[in-house]
Amino acid sequence: EATGYVEGDTWYRDMRAPGFSGKAAPADQDSLQWLAREIVDDPRFPAAAVKFWWPAVFAAEPLDAPSPAADPEAAARQAAYQAQQALVAELAAGFEAGFAPNRPLNLKDLLAEMVLSDWFRADEIEAVPPERRAAFDKARAGTGRLLTPEQLARKLQAVTGQRWAFSIYDVAAGETVETDFLNQDYRLYYGGIDSTTVTRRVRQMNGLMTKVVENMALEMSCPIVVDEFGKAASQRRLLGGLSPDHTPVTELVSRFATGNRATLSVGGSLEAGPIVLQIASVVPDVDEDAPPMAIATVTVTDGNGDTVFAVNGSELGDFAGGCGGAVGTSWRLQPGCRLELALDLESSGRFDFDVDAATNPEQGVLAISVNRTDGWSGETRGALRIKNALRDLHLKFLGESLALDDPELERSFELFRGLWSARLARAEEPWVRNECNVGVVPYADRRRPASDPFQTVNTWIAMTTYFLSDHRFITE
Repeated sequence: EATGYVEGDTWYRDMRAPGFSGKAAPADQDSLQWLAREIVDDPRFPAAAVKFWWPAVFAAEPLDAPSPAADPEAAARQAAYQAQQALVAELAAGFEAGFAPNRPLNLKDLLAEMVLSDWFRADEIEAVPPERRAAFDKARAGTGRLLTPEQLARKLQAVTGQRWAFSIYDVAAGETVETDFLNQDYRLYYGGIDSTTVTRRVRQMNGLMTKVVENMALEMSCPIVVDEFGKAASQRRLLGGLSPDHTPVTELVSRFATGNRATLSVGGSLEAGPIVLQIASVVPDVDEDAPPMAIATVTVTDGNGDTVFAVNGSELGDFAGGCGGAVGTSWRLQPGCRLELALDLESSGRFDFDVDAATNPEQGVLAISVNRTDGWSGETRGALRIKNALRDLHLKFLGESLALDDPELERSFELFRGLWSARLARAEEPWVRNECNVGVVPYADRRRPASDPFQTVNTWIAMTTYFLSDHRFITE
């Protein structure tokens, strides 16, 4: 069958002659290369290049010219459109002539100029005139770019050191198979592409994408916090400045694991007033067979060495709340339980709190803390530790540097305190939830929860969920 093809042809004889903008392509040249040169030489190319890269840089499509139809926001839309067109024209002119001192049509220079423009940094520029700020708001300039699934997966690992993944043993393959949720299972759900059937990324959040973020935050917050508190403070990424025993009302706290009977002491300066001495058994796992810790005596002395309070272990039943029982002259404190002794300090000064106890380091540690019952002002030592930790999380998760008296930090602290006090009011079980860590890499083999006698670990889990689901974490 005749096709009309002649050896040496660079185009189809039964189609219109190749060309661009009314100009025919030379017959003796490769028409594709000729087309590329013609496009670049076209006076419309610089502006088209700016508009092509606009969504990638500014996380929004270029504005269309507003219709002349009656619209209560017509003036604002027109102002935003004109302001955007002015920047497009400015960038296009610089791209065509070359941003000094570099050569013309340098893409790297164009991208750098777009990033340095007011439209990219609108939220960071306080001196923007009101009329330009209105245009920025209408065009959603400077609001941050939604991270792709791949970018969010990398950010999660970079910030927390953990990956949202699941590993199972494939019997047929004879090996462990790992699934990364953001890069695999949820990639398309979270606006990603597969370059085959889905080729355009979703640039605005929708209901399905919101659910993906919620799942990530809920599933990852627990292993992140448990792993952090399982490390030495110097090795942590996020919570290095405090102990899991610091509460909003804590003044003094320390943990002990001696392996035999010893006098465990916590001391420091305290103001006069009511306090609560707490003694808690902190164990790594729920183990009903773990031997209880034995407490022989509890003594409180002032700075002069005078005893202001003393009690034998067998007399601690009034403070135990069902956590253990008397055996001889000692009190056996069950795993995960907490004693609370309410005291009233008549004067200010140094006080030492001594607990004569026998601990078993293989089964856990004994935590001793001193808390103020009137410490809701947020000025205790524990509150200051918590605020500093929250400030660090704001920086690492959300990229914002806050002062200790910043209202945003104060709101985060109030959220922490509210969550913590709600757990106490509900008398929640002193354990991290059972489903924590199950199947999440690298925690597939950690299926039992850790104890949380002060209800702080669970509170930090809730706060981490809050930070992971914040829009400032999933945008840049």
